[in-house]
Amino acid sequence: MARHAQRITKYVDKVDVPFDGVNVVNFDGLDFPVHPQQIYKFEKMNPNISVNVYMLELVDGELRVVPCHLTKEKKQHHIRLLLIQPKDTYIDNKQTPVPEDADDNLEIAPYHYVWVKDLSKLLTRQNSKHNGKMYFCGRCLHGYHSETKLEAHNVDCSQVNECRIGMPKIYVDEHGNKSHAVKFKNYGYKTKVPFVVYADFESLLKNVGEPEDPTKKLPNGTSEEHEPFSCAFYVQCSFNPDLSNFKTFRGQDPGTWLAEQLQKLGRRVEYLYNNKIDMPPLSPEEEEKHQAARLCHICEKPFKHSDTRVHDHLTGKKLILDYYFTH
Repeated sequence: MARHAQRITKYVDKVDVPFDGVNVVNFDGLDFPVHPQQIYKFEKMNPNISVNVYMLELVDGELRVVPCHLTKEKKQHHIRLLLIQPKDTYIDNKQTPVPEDADDNLEIAPYHYVWVKDLSKLLTRQNSKHNGKMYFCGRCLHGYHSETKLEAHNVDCSQVNECRIGMPKIYVDEHGNKSHAVKFKNYGYKTKVPFVVYADFESLLKNVGEPEDPTKKLPNGTSEEHEPFSCAFYVQCSFNPDLSNFKTFRGQDPGTWLAEQLQKLGRRVEYLYNNKIDMPPLSPEEEEKHQAARLCHICEKPFKHSDTRVHDHLTGKKLILDYYFTH
């Protein structure tokens, strides 16, 4: 910037933001380069400017453009930026395993922004073999061959697609190798729950407007409300199909009926948990495999001396040997 101080004036002219020679926009309290998570603050301090930020992601050996920050409302001066990083930062996490101690070796990869003048030139190659101009949605990056179709798409897309910011992080091991530091931690979600309940209501729309004027809305803006007239639910048991069942009800107050049925189900499940079934002794072959096991099948971490043997309390069945210990 010291060698090309005029560069910022050229950028400003593109978005028609008044340039007074001192302050173009308000950057008070922001760090540089501005982190994508701070762009919401930037937009709040500059109400006439909106910003979309895109970033690169390595998928199957190819870099693809994906959303990083999406503005909630397109303003008078709308700017599109591409966040780029050093080439060796982009590691294909489908091919590179994540080390268990990644949290201890994290660093934010360096990055900066470049202005995106034309989304069509940036995205056409990764979305289509079409050589002509395409029109892309700035939120979901879906492309169309006509501007009319894009305008019809934008009506719903702006209300549906949200963007979660996830800055690329890299893990550097003792050998200097790099990989994305993204790993799964909620190990409890890897095991099946014993019971799942699926429920649904059927309702009729009831007019709640004033009797003398049915079209007139109530003070809260409501003119109709849903009045349930039937309900059904299905209980799925993962370890015993005989405990799975389907029930339905049609009549007055189906909500109360469903609440009563769920209370009965809760008491039955509580009875099963309070009457645990003991695990039968291991066979010699199973005991040998058990003693040789070194990793937990769930979290894939080495066993600790404090870990204890566990089994399925609802069925008494012997679990996979790697499950015999719990962290």
